[in-house]
Amino acid sequence: MHKIVDVGAETIEVWLSGEGTPTVAILPGMMCSLYDWIEVISGLEKSLQVLLVHRAGCGESDYTGIGTTGEAADKLYKTLQQLKIIDPIVLVGHSYGGLCAQHFTVRYPSKVAGLILVDSTSVHLHRLSELVLPVSDDRDSDAAWVQRCKQYARMSQTQLLKEIHPELRALHFKWPAEIQQKIKGFYCNPNLYATMAAEIENWTRCATEIGQAGGFPQVPMKVIGRDPDYSTAQAVDDGTPREEAELLECIWQELMEEQANLSKYGERITASGAGHAVYEDRPDVVVDAIKDIVSVICHGGEVVPVNPQFNKGG
Repeated sequence: MHKIVDVGAETIEVWLSGEGTPTVAILPGMMCSLYDWIEVISGLEKSLQVLLVHRAGCGESDYTGIGTTGEAADKLYKTLQQLKIIDPIVLVGHSYGGLCAQHFTVRYPSKVAGLILVDSTSVHLHRLSELVLPVSDDRDSDAAWVQRCKQYARMSQTQLLKEIHPELRALHFKWPAEIQQKIKGFYCNPNLYATMAAEIENWTRCATEIGQAGGFPQVPMKVIGRDPDYSTAQAVDDGTPREEAELLECIWQELMEEQANLSKYGERITASGAGHAVYEDRPDVVVDAIKDIVSVICHGGEVVPVNPQFNKGG
């Protein structure tokens, strides 16, 4: 069920479906619509309540111009309050949404019963920008992305439609025609790109703030990472030199391993055959991870420390 939720001076767009506890709250990544998670939703909503949230400036959520992970965390907290979701949630975050999920977890630890990070941005993301990648940096550096986003933010929806030519993917055709139009509109919204520019400009500072927040809650946790061989091949096919693609992927995988050490109950999972969009390439892996966490929380499953040497400081 599509909803617009008042969270004070602004509104947040959400999709709420299914029944059961705990609620599974999902924070999509940048350039990712909540409707992209249809396969994961379908695998969960028969037994659980699933909440997908568009950050401020994304979809029909009001644009604020702030663009920080702290804002996303606070907006999620207020959304849960307005929807009267009182019990601790299972929180799922993908990519930049995973960085927001980490901020929510350290800021509102009593609200998180379990955490799943899906190929998530790391609090140590600076290690990626420090790599010397001449071809990739020329095309995909933070500065290049910010410049491109600010250019798009100055365009109208009609201009963006002509510039971007958004196309529906196979999974989108499972939605009604009205939702398909919403999906196209998602990518032609100038506010999306203004928000992305702010998020990219702020994310290093946000990551530092999260890392300095203190001890990470020791909750059941799974870190799902992409397939390194598959992702490297994708990057090479897109024109990235193999040497650069392999170096970038090596550091990305190291960051995935470090995230699994945030909790002594953290488990690292590699989604075979999946690129960054794990929720599309291997939705079954995401669904199984969520159900495993729920089983531990609701049915007294055994919680065994997976990482006895964990990073208490986060």
